[in-house]
Amino acid sequence: MTARRPLFFGTGIVRTFRVTVKHFFMKSLAVQYPHERIPITPVSRGMLWMKGAIDTDTGFVPSFTEMPPCQARCPGNVDARGYVGLIAQGRYDDAYELHLETNPLPGMVSRVCPHPCERVCRRGEEDAPVTICDLKGFMFDHVSAGRRQKVFTRPKIRKDKKVAVVGAGPAGLSVAFWLGKCGYDVVIFEKLPTAGGALRAAIAPSRLPVDIIDQEVDDIRKMCVAIRTNAPVGPGGLSLDDLFAKDFDAVFLGLGAHRKIPVKGQAKGADTPPEPSRSEKNAWLPEQGVNLDDQGNIAVETGANQTSRAAVFAGGEAILGPGVTITSLGCARRASQAIDVFLNGAPSDYWTNGFPKQDTIKKRYDDVTPRLAKAKPGEGVLNPVHPMAEKEAIKQAERCLSCMTEECIGCHICEKYCPPQAIKITTSQDKTRHIDSYDIDYGKCQLCETCVDVCPTRTLTHTPEFETADYDHADMTYDKDKMTRQKPLRVDIYAKEKK
Repeated sequence: MTARRPLFFGTGIVRTFRVTVKHFFMKSLAVQYPHERIPITPVSRGMLWMKGAIDTDTGFVPSFTEMPPCQARCPGNVDARGYVGLIAQGRYDDAYELHLETNPLPGMVSRVCPHPCERVCRRGEEDAPVTICDLKGFMFDHVSAGRRQKVFTRPKIRKDKKVAVVGAGPAGLSVAFWLGKCGYDVVIFEKLPTAGGALRAAIAPSRLPVDIIDQEVDDIRKMCVAIRTNAPVGPGGLSLDDLFAKDFDAVFLGLGAHRKIPVKGQAKGADTPPEPSRSEKNAWLPEQGVNLDDQGNIAVETGANQTSRAAVFAGGEAILGPGVTITSLGCARRASQAIDVFLNGAPSDYWTNGFPKQDTIKKRYDDVTPRLAKAKPGEGVLNPVHPMAEKEAIKQAERCLSCMTEECIGCHICEKYCPPQAIKITTSQDKTRHIDSYDIDYGKCQLCETCVDVCPTRTLTHTPEFETADYDHADMTYDKDKMTRQKPLRVDIYAKEKK
């Protein structure tokens, strides 16, 4: 179908001139496109809106509607943005406590994790990713003895339920920590003489020092978690029926993936008996009412970690097969929550009383960034494998872009990538790095939304305004005293679209 030709030459010019004359006597000279009949795509939106607050006195609380890339990519969803932001403020103890909410074994994990979080760090698009894993190790090495003792204490409110954890590897230790924090009595049964699982048995001490494992095992034991070594569950030991006969209300199976662990001192190529498959090693479980999958792993309900037997849960490599430690911890956390709901009827308060997220955003605009006093020689430092000086660690942590916080941190990325160079940010040339002004020149702005796309914090967005001919320069400038929630001039239209 072809478009209808105008009656005479210049019809379009006349129509446009008529619209211009019509609006000449109105307050606004901008042409407002019909909002209801002609939807405008987001990329064509008008005046930029600084959604986040820069002035911390406004009481703005970020919504944290999205996970940052590092946390989303982490199999355990560890809040890397949060604890790195606290390290940037010199708050190592707070960073450690926040980390325990999703990973209670930062010392071990920092030495063995392949850090997939760093591969998606948005800072890497600028220069290089933040060294998140090294900062985790620095945090563990510098937490104070007082805070370590505080977070690994028996909760005042206890529950009258008992949980048996089979296996003292990363998954079992983590489940014991979280359920202990919820108030349950937990007993770990480990067939080996020491706790730590494959991390102790298969990782070289040069990579993962033994004292790191001992420290974190002892920390969890201080929560009144009993760890019984040389106490196998399965062939030659207790059965699941025996555990329930001992008045345990739930059982968690953290048996691991039954890796083949080389014998120290054994010559290469020496004759060794064939390694039994996982199906053979787990053959006793179906006899106890626990089904296996095709690979010989324990079969569980997706998301609930519930096995085919009532009150028996599983997690870690026992259901996933061999993998990285942090994946096992993420699985163990879901199992802990499922066990808690099974025994308590609803999630315990521990899961909701976490560290306030808004406190973890780097305070770029404070006059003085608080710094903790340096730890006393030897206090809290355990044979660091990733040694970082305090100044180096803080400098590295400050490189974090605080992605998805909806609060501007003055990273200058929008200014750098603006094609017409319409954004100009003036920053104080001192160590506090205050922003003096944030100026958008709408004489140059092409409404291309590039700044919105590259903003790591999701602070910038577009309003429904298509043209901005009648806006004053004062409406486009965010000065030091006015860097708060900037509302669009036509608030009613914007609010309607948000609905």
